[in-house]
Amino acid sequence: MVVCEFIDYLALYPGNFMRTLFRLDRTLKQSGGSLIYLLPKGGQKLGWVQKMQEEGNKVYFLTGAFVKDIFLLRRIVKENSVDIIHGHFLTAKLYARLFVLKRICKIRTICHFHNLNRLGASLRIRVRNFLCENAFDQFCGCGEAVYKNLLEAGLNKGKCSYITNAIDFTRLDISFEKSLKEELELEKSNVMLILGTHYYRKGVDIAIQAIKDMADDMNVTLLIVCSNKEFVVKEIKKQFGVCPSWVHIMPPSDDVAYYYKGVDVFLSPSRSEGLTYALIEAIYCGTMVIRSNIETQDWKLPIEEVCEPDDVISLQDSIKKVLALSVEERKAIVEEQKRYILANYSLELWVQDVQQMYLNLIQKPL
Repeated sequence: MVVCEFIDYLALYPGNFMRTLFRLDRTLKQSGGSLIYLLPKGGQKLGWVQKMQEEGNKVYFLTGAFVKDIFLLRRIVKENSVDIIHGHFLTAKLYARLFVLKRICKIRTICHFHNLNRLGASLRIRVRNFLCENAFDQFCGCGEAVYKNLLEAGLNKGKCSYITNAIDFTRLDISFEKSLKEELELEKSNVMLILGTHYYRKGVDIAIQAIKDMADDMNVTLLIVCSNKEFVVKEIKKQFGVCPSWVHIMPPSDDVAYYYKGVDVFLSPSRSEGLTYALIEAIYCGTMVIRSNIETQDWKLPIEEVCEPDDVISLQDSIKKVLALSVEERKAIVEEQKRYILANYSLELWVQDVQQMYLNLIQKPL
Protein backbone atom coordinates (compact mmCIF):
# COMPACT_ATOMS: atom_id res chain seq x y z
CA MET A 1 0.00 0.00 0.00
CA VAL A 2 1.37 3.40 -1.02
CA VAL A 3 -0.21 6.52 0.47
CA CYS A 4 0.55 10.09 -0.53
CA GLU A 5 0.26 12.42 2.46
CA PHE A 6 -0.86 15.69 0.87
CA ILE A 7 -0.12 18.30 3.55
CA ASP A 8 -0.65 22.05 3.52
CA TYR A 9 1.85 22.51 6.35
CA LEU A 10 4.80 24.90 6.58
CA ALA A 11 5.64 24.95 10.29
CA LEU A 12 9.21 25.80 11.26
CA TYR A 13 9.50 22.40 12.95
CA PRO A 14 7.94 19.01 12.21
CA GLY A 15 6.14 18.98 15.55
CA ASN A 16 3.95 16.20 16.85
CA PHE A 17 1.85 16.12 13.67
CA MET A 18 4.67 15.10 11.34
CA ARG A 19 6.10 12.71 13.91
CA THR A 20 2.82 10.79 13.94
CA LEU A 21 3.16 10.38 10.16
CA PHE A 22 6.78 9.25 10.50
CA ARG A 23 5.65 6.55 12.94
CA LEU A 24 2.86 5.55 10.55
CA ASP A 25 5.39 5.28 7.72
CA ARG A 26 7.67 3.00 9.75
CA THR A 27 4.73 0.74 10.56
CA LEU A 28 3.53 0.59 6.95
CA LYS A 29 7.02 -0.33 5.75
CA GLN A 30 6.95 -3.42 7.97
CA SER A 31 4.18 -4.79 5.74
CA GLY A 32 5.63 -3.58 2.44
CA GLY A 33 3.81 -0.24 2.27
CA SER A 34 5.11 3.32 2.46
CA LEU A 35 4.24 6.98 2.60
CA ILE A 36 5.28 9.67 0.17
CA TYR A 37 4.75 13.36 0.85
CA LEU A 38 3.38 16.31 -1.09
CA LEU A 39 4.01 19.71 0.52
CA PRO A 40 3.45 23.37 -0.41
CA LYS A 41 5.94 25.18 -2.61
CA GLY A 42 7.77 26.83 0.30
CA GLY A 43 8.55 23.47 1.88
CA GLN A 44 11.90 23.15 0.07
CA LYS A 45 13.40 25.80 2.38
CA LEU A 46 12.53 24.07 5.66
CA GLY A 47 15.37 22.29 7.41
CA TRP A 48 13.24 19.39 8.64
CA VAL A 49 11.92 18.80 5.12
CA GLN A 50 15.46 18.77 3.74
CA LYS A 51 16.35 16.24 6.43
CA MET A 52 13.40 14.07 5.33
CA GLN A 53 14.79 14.05 1.81
CA GLU A 54 18.32 13.26 3.01
CA GLU A 55 16.90 10.27 4.90
CA GLY A 56 15.45 8.89 1.67
CA ASN A 57 11.82 9.99 1.93
CA LYS A 58 10.07 10.85 -1.31
CA VAL A 59 8.93 14.46 -1.02
CA TYR A 60 7.21 16.45 -3.77
CA PHE A 61 6.25 20.13 -3.80
CA LEU A 62 3.30 21.94 -5.32
CA THR A 63 4.13 24.51 -7.98
CA GLY A 64 1.39 26.94 -6.96
CA ALA A 65 -0.07 26.89 -10.51
CA PHE A 66 -3.43 25.13 -10.79
CA VAL A 67 -2.92 23.18 -14.05
CA LYS A 68 0.72 22.32 -13.29
CA ASP A 69 -0.30 21.00 -9.87
CA ILE A 70 -2.92 18.71 -11.40
CA PHE A 71 -0.36 17.23 -13.79
CA LEU A 72 2.07 16.90 -10.87
CA LEU A 73 -0.53 15.02 -8.84
CA ARG A 74 -1.25 12.72 -11.76
CA ARG A 75 2.47 12.02 -12.23
CA ILE A 76 2.93 11.28 -8.52
CA VAL A 77 0.05 8.81 -8.58
CA LYS A 78 1.30 6.99 -11.69
CA GLU A 79 5.03 6.95 -10.88
CA ASN A 80 4.48 5.63 -7.36
CA SER A 81 1.37 3.46 -7.91
CA VAL A 82 -0.36 5.48 -5.19
CA ASP A 83 -3.41 3.82 -3.65
CA ILE A 84 -4.67 6.71 -1.51
CA ILE A 85 -4.12 10.45 -1.24
CA HIS A 86 -4.56 11.50 2.39
CA GLY A 87 -5.03 15.27 2.72
CA HIS A 88 -4.32 17.36 5.83
CA PHE A 89 -5.02 21.07 6.52
CA LEU A 90 -6.28 21.47 2.94
CA THR A 91 -8.14 24.54 1.69
CA ALA A 92 -10.79 24.90 -0.99
CA LYS A 93 -8.07 25.75 -3.56
CA LEU A 94 -6.50 22.35 -2.94
CA TYR A 95 -9.89 20.61 -2.90
CA ALA A 96 -10.31 21.95 -6.43
CA ARG A 97 -7.08 20.31 -7.60
CA LEU A 98 -8.20 16.93 -6.26
CA PHE A 99 -11.69 17.48 -7.69
CA VAL A 100 -10.15 17.67 -11.18
CA LEU A 101 -7.67 14.86 -10.50
CA LYS A 102 -10.51 12.48 -9.57
CA ARG A 103 -11.99 13.02 -13.04
CA ILE A 104 -8.82 12.15 -14.94
CA CYS A 105 -7.27 9.57 -12.63
CA LYS A 106 -8.61 6.66 -10.58
CA ILE A 107 -7.50 7.37 -7.02
CA ARG A 108 -9.00 7.08 -3.54
CA THR A 109 -8.88 10.20 -1.38
CA ILE A 110 -9.28 11.12 2.30
CA CYS A 111 -9.62 14.60 3.78
CA HIS A 112 -8.42 14.75 7.40
CA PHE A 113 -9.81 17.70 9.36
CA HIS A 114 -7.67 19.01 12.22
CA ASN A 115 -9.83 22.07 12.93
CA LEU A 116 -13.45 23.10 12.65
CA ASN A 117 -15.22 24.02 9.44
CA ARG A 118 -17.03 27.32 9.18
CA LEU A 119 -20.77 26.77 9.08
CA GLY A 120 -23.33 28.71 7.10
CA ALA A 121 -25.05 28.93 3.75
CA SER A 122 -22.94 31.54 1.97
CA LEU A 123 -21.93 30.94 -1.64
CA ARG A 124 -18.33 30.48 -0.58
CA ILE A 125 -19.23 27.74 1.91
CA ARG A 126 -21.56 26.01 -0.57
CA VAL A 127 -18.77 25.93 -3.17
CA ARG A 128 -16.33 24.59 -0.56
CA ASN A 129 -18.74 21.82 0.44
CA PHE A 130 -19.42 20.90 -3.20
CA LEU A 131 -15.71 20.58 -3.96
CA CYS A 132 -15.13 18.66 -0.75
CA GLU A 133 -17.95 16.17 -1.37
CA ASN A 134 -16.76 15.49 -4.91
CA ALA A 135 -13.00 15.48 -4.30
CA PHE A 136 -12.92 12.98 -1.41
CA ASP A 137 -14.11 9.47 -0.76
CA GLN A 138 -13.84 9.84 3.00
CA PHE A 139 -13.70 12.53 5.68
CA CYS A 140 -11.89 12.01 8.97
CA GLY A 141 -12.05 14.32 11.98
CA CYS A 142 -9.30 14.56 14.60
CA GLY A 143 -11.85 13.89 17.34
CA GLU A 144 -15.54 13.44 18.04
CA ALA A 145 -16.31 17.16 18.17
CA VAL A 146 -14.73 17.76 14.75
CA TYR A 147 -16.68 14.77 13.42
CA LYS A 148 -19.93 16.36 14.66
CA ASN A 149 -18.88 19.62 13.01
CA LEU A 150 -18.46 17.80 9.68
CA LEU A 151 -22.04 16.57 9.95
CA GLU A 152 -23.25 20.06 10.87
CA ALA A 153 -21.42 21.39 7.82
CA GLY A 154 -23.63 19.13 5.70
CA LEU A 155 -21.07 16.56 4.59
CA ASN A 156 -22.24 13.04 3.74
CA LYS A 157 -22.55 11.12 7.02
CA GLY A 158 -21.68 7.87 5.28
CA LYS A 159 -18.26 9.28 4.41
CA CYS A 160 -17.51 10.75 7.85
CA SER A 161 -15.54 9.20 10.71
CA TYR A 162 -13.02 10.28 13.31
CA ILE A 163 -9.73 9.13 14.78
CA THR A 164 -8.69 10.84 17.99
CA ASN A 165 -5.37 12.68 17.85
CA ALA A 166 -2.38 10.99 19.43
CA ILE A 167 0.92 12.17 20.84
CA ASP A 168 4.46 10.94 20.37
CA PHE A 169 5.29 11.13 24.06
CA THR A 170 8.89 10.01 23.52
CA ARG A 171 9.82 13.47 22.21
CA LEU A 172 8.81 14.95 25.57
CA ASP A 173 10.96 12.63 27.70
CA ILE A 174 13.81 15.12 27.91
CA SER A 175 15.53 16.67 30.91
CA PHE A 176 17.33 20.02 30.86
CA GLU A 177 20.33 21.24 32.84
CA LYS A 178 18.83 24.69 33.24
CA SER A 179 15.09 25.41 33.44
CA LEU A 180 13.33 28.08 31.42
CA LYS A 181 12.53 30.02 34.60
CA GLU A 182 16.23 30.00 35.54
CA GLU A 183 17.26 31.11 32.06
CA LEU A 184 14.83 34.04 32.16
CA GLU A 185 15.58 34.76 35.84
CA LEU A 186 11.93 34.24 36.75
CA GLU A 187 12.36 31.69 39.55
CA LYS A 188 10.16 33.72 41.92
CA SER A 189 7.47 34.48 39.33
CA ASN A 190 4.28 32.56 38.51
CA VAL A 191 5.05 31.87 34.87
CA MET A 192 2.27 31.12 32.41
CA LEU A 193 2.57 29.95 28.83
CA ILE A 194 0.29 30.43 25.84
CA LEU A 195 0.72 29.62 22.14
CA GLY A 196 0.13 32.84 20.24
CA THR A 197 0.71 32.43 16.52
CA HIS A 198 -3.09 32.41 16.00
CA TYR A 199 -3.57 35.44 18.23
CA TYR A 200 -7.36 35.74 18.42
CA ARG A 201 -8.36 32.11 17.88
CA LYS A 202 -6.07 31.07 20.74
CA GLY A 203 -7.45 33.84 22.98
CA VAL A 204 -4.13 35.58 23.59
CA ASP A 205 -5.93 38.91 23.94
CA ILE A 206 -8.18 37.38 26.62
CA ALA A 207 -5.16 36.02 28.51
CA ILE A 208 -3.37 39.40 28.53
CA GLN A 209 -6.51 41.23 29.64
CA ALA A 210 -7.06 38.70 32.44
CA ILE A 211 -3.48 38.85 33.72
CA LYS A 212 -3.18 42.65 33.42
CA ASP A 213 -5.06 43.27 36.67
CA MET A 214 -3.14 40.64 38.66
CA ALA A 215 0.35 40.67 37.14
CA ASP A 216 1.87 42.78 39.92
CA ASP A 217 -0.15 41.57 42.92
CA MET A 218 0.28 37.89 42.06
CA ASN A 219 3.68 38.20 40.40
CA VAL A 220 2.56 36.71 37.08
CA THR A 221 4.63 36.57 33.89
CA LEU A 222 3.13 35.51 30.56
CA LEU A 223 5.23 33.81 27.89
CA ILE A 224 3.76 33.93 24.39
CA VAL A 225 5.30 31.46 21.95
CA CYS A 226 4.75 32.55 18.36
CA SER A 227 6.39 32.59 14.94
CA ASN A 228 5.04 36.06 14.07
CA LYS A 229 6.46 38.26 16.82
CA GLU A 230 5.95 41.57 15.00
CA PHE A 231 2.26 40.86 14.42
CA VAL A 232 1.68 39.78 18.02
CA VAL A 233 3.46 42.84 19.45
CA LYS A 234 1.44 45.06 17.10
CA GLU A 235 -1.84 43.49 18.27
CA ILE A 236 -0.86 43.85 21.93
CA LYS A 237 -0.01 47.53 21.44
CA LYS A 238 -3.26 48.06 19.56
CA GLN A 239 -5.16 46.61 22.51
CA PHE A 240 -3.16 47.99 25.46
CA GLY A 241 -1.10 50.86 24.06
CA VAL A 242 2.18 49.20 25.08
CA CYS A 243 3.53 45.68 25.38
CA PRO A 244 3.58 45.07 29.18
CA SER A 245 6.91 44.29 30.81
CA TRP A 246 5.48 41.05 32.22
CA VAL A 247 4.86 39.74 28.68
CA HIS A 248 7.74 37.86 27.04
CA ILE A 249 7.55 36.88 23.36
CA MET A 250 9.34 33.58 22.77
CA PRO A 251 10.32 31.90 19.48
CA PRO A 252 8.96 28.48 18.50
CA SER A 253 11.16 25.51 19.35
CA ASP A 254 11.19 21.86 18.41
CA ASP A 255 12.03 21.15 22.06
CA VAL A 256 8.51 22.01 23.22
CA ALA A 257 9.09 20.16 26.50
CA TYR A 258 11.52 22.92 27.49
CA TYR A 259 8.64 25.39 27.50
CA TYR A 260 6.05 23.12 29.11
CA LYS A 261 8.38 21.91 31.88
CA GLY A 262 9.66 25.40 32.57
CA VAL A 263 6.36 27.10 33.46
CA ASP A 264 3.74 26.86 36.20
CA VAL A 265 0.55 26.98 34.12
CA PHE A 266 -0.33 26.44 30.46
CA LEU A 267 -3.22 28.60 29.22
CA SER A 268 -5.57 27.64 26.40
CA PRO A 269 -8.46 30.16 26.46
CA SER A 270 -9.22 29.43 22.81
CA ARG A 271 -12.30 30.72 21.05
CA SER A 272 -12.20 27.79 18.63
CA GLU A 273 -10.23 24.56 18.75
CA GLY A 274 -10.17 21.00 17.53
CA LEU A 275 -8.27 18.63 19.78
CA THR A 276 -5.07 20.53 20.39
CA TYR A 277 -1.84 18.60 20.87
CA ALA A 278 -0.55 21.32 23.21
CA LEU A 279 -2.91 20.55 26.10
CA ILE A 280 -1.99 16.88 26.07
CA GLU A 281 1.73 17.67 25.79
CA ALA A 282 1.60 20.15 28.67
CA ILE A 283 -0.11 17.66 30.97
CA TYR A 284 2.37 14.94 30.05
CA CYS A 285 5.17 17.35 31.01
CA GLY A 286 3.61 17.83 34.44
CA THR A 287 2.14 21.29 33.93
CA MET A 288 -1.25 22.51 35.15
CA VAL A 289 -3.54 23.60 32.32
CA ILE A 290 -6.47 25.97 32.10
CA ARG A 291 -8.63 25.68 29.01
CA SER A 292 -11.76 27.33 27.69
CA ASN A 293 -14.96 25.35 28.08
CA ILE A 294 -15.83 25.03 24.41
CA GLU A 295 -17.86 22.15 22.95
CA THR A 296 -15.20 21.43 20.37
CA GLN A 297 -12.70 20.19 22.95
CA ASP A 298 -12.89 16.39 23.05
CA TRP A 299 -11.97 16.20 26.70
CA LYS A 300 -13.27 13.93 29.40
CA LEU A 301 -10.54 14.50 31.97
CA PRO A 302 -11.36 13.25 35.48
CA ILE A 303 -10.49 16.65 36.97
CA GLU A 304 -9.54 19.92 35.30
CA GLU A 305 -9.78 23.71 35.47
CA VAL A 306 -11.89 25.38 32.77
CA CYS A 307 -12.91 28.94 32.06
CA GLU A 308 -15.74 30.26 29.94
CA PRO A 309 -14.73 31.24 26.38
CA ASP A 310 -14.24 34.94 25.64
CA ASP A 311 -14.65 35.73 29.35
CA VAL A 312 -11.86 37.68 31.07
CA ILE A 313 -13.36 37.41 34.58
CA SER A 314 -13.80 33.65 34.27
CA LEU A 315 -10.18 33.20 33.20
CA GLN A 316 -9.02 35.42 36.08
CA ASP A 317 -10.97 33.25 38.52
CA SER A 318 -9.41 30.08 37.09
CA ILE A 319 -5.89 31.52 37.32
CA LYS A 320 -6.44 32.59 40.94
CA LYS A 321 -7.82 29.16 41.79
CA VAL A 322 -4.83 27.35 40.29
CA LEU A 323 -2.27 29.67 41.88
CA ALA A 324 -3.92 29.12 45.28
CA LEU A 325 -3.18 25.38 45.06
CA SER A 326 -0.10 24.02 46.77
CA VAL A 327 2.65 22.36 44.75
CA GLU A 328 1.48 18.98 46.08
CA GLU A 329 -2.15 19.65 45.07
CA ARG A 330 -1.15 20.66 41.54
CA LYS A 331 1.06 17.60 41.21
CA ALA A 332 -1.76 15.27 42.29
CA ILE A 333 -4.15 16.78 39.73
CA VAL A 334 -1.66 16.56 36.88
CA GLU A 335 -0.71 12.98 37.75
CA GLU A 336 -4.37 11.93 37.52
CA GLN A 337 -4.74 13.77 34.20
CA LYS A 338 -1.54 12.17 32.91
CA ARG A 339 -2.85 8.66 33.61
CA TYR A 340 -5.91 9.52 31.55
CA ILE A 341 -4.02 10.86 28.52
CA LEU A 342 -1.60 7.94 28.48
CA ALA A 343 -4.58 5.59 28.30
CA ASN A 344 -6.47 7.55 25.64
CA TYR A 345 -3.98 9.24 23.30
CA SER A 346 -1.69 6.36 22.40
CA LEU A 347 0.25 6.81 19.16
CA GLU A 348 0.24 3.04 18.61
CA LEU A 349 -3.58 3.00 18.66
CA TRP A 350 -3.73 6.00 16.28
CA VAL A 351 -1.45 4.23 13.80
CA GLN A 352 -3.60 1.09 13.95
CA ASP A 353 -6.78 3.11 13.35
CA VAL A 354 -5.31 4.99 10.39
CA GLN A 355 -4.05 1.76 8.84
CA GLN A 356 -7.51 0.25 9.23
CA MET A 357 -9.07 3.32 7.61
CA TYR A 358 -6.75 2.85 4.63
CA LEU A 359 -7.58 -0.87 4.35
CA ASN A 360 -11.32 -0.23 4.56
CA LEU A 361 -11.15 2.41 1.84
CA ILE A 362 -9.07 0.25 -0.50
CA GLN A 363 -11.67 -2.48 -0.30
CA LYS A 364 -14.35 -0.14 -1.64
CA PRO A 365 -14.76 -0.02 -5.44
CA LEU A 366 -13.52 3.08 -7.23
